[in-house]
Amino acid sequence: MNKTTKSILDTSKKAIEFCGKHPFATGLLAILGIIGFMISIKGYSVDRDEAASTTKQVESVSNQIKTLDEKIGSSHNNGQFLYEEKVELYWNDWSGHPLTSWKEIEKYHQAEITIRGEGKTVDFSGILSMNCKNGRHYWVTASNFGGQISSVDKIEKLVPEQVIKNVYKLYCK
Repeated sequence: MNKTTKSILDTSKKAIEFCGKHPFATGLLAILGIIGFMISIKGYSVDRDEAASTTKQVESVSNQIKTLDEKIGSSHNNGQFLYEEKVELYWNDWSGHPLTSWKEIEKYHQAEITIRGEGKTVDFSGILSMNCKNGRHYWVTASNFGGQISSVDKIEKLVPEQVIKNVYKLYCK
């Protein structure tokens, strides 16, 4: 054994003997051990509660996603539901109304859809032309609260990206 290891063992031995000779030190260490054990039990309990809470939150989000996925394509305002955009405590509902027949979409791989957005911050109506082969699109016309929108950038900021993705998913199968 080298000197450092021997020194550490001697110091440890002296500390143990000290605690054995002095009841106060032994009692204090026992109390600290019990307190540490109680803290670890409480920590475990808090950890379990947080895990259960996180699991509930994940299940809630999962159910919301599943509900929205089930809503996509369902009947909505004489069209098909595309997206529900949360706005503060309210929302904007987005729906699609196909102008192109399914046969034409299959034949030409081009779909024209009237997009309607109704809710807290929009009263949008626009015609979207979508290339079903590559997902590229352009706006034929667009208006919000009755006013014409001519800037593509303004339209893209107003219409959520998920609406465009759901149009592609729904009409360009």
